[in-house]
Amino acid sequence: MSQAKGPRGVRRTTRATLQWTGRERTHPGLVASGLARYELYRSINGARYKRIASTKRKSRKLRLADGGRYSFYTVAVDKRGNRERRPRRADISFRVSRR
Repeated sequence: MSQAKGPRGVRRTTRATLQWTGRERTHPGLVASGLARYELYRSINGARYKRIASTKRKSRKLRLADGGRYSFYTVAVDKRGNRERRPRRADISFRVSRR
């Protein structure tokens, strides 16, 4: 399971760092393979989500447009290729205010 964290509410910046955490959940009697990577998805102004990164890192620096509404979510993938389900809603959403 993974969850993204970043700026909340209205911000007056065009740069931000998004951070997330993750851990592998295993059923009793099964051996965990370990997390391999995270996939980061972004929606701008309500558009369809697009994958913007597939990484082992737990953060990503972003450039944001003034006035933009952003939503992000992450999907964890383990070393066997098992993927976390896409969340029903974004892990985080915010708007960048116009200067």
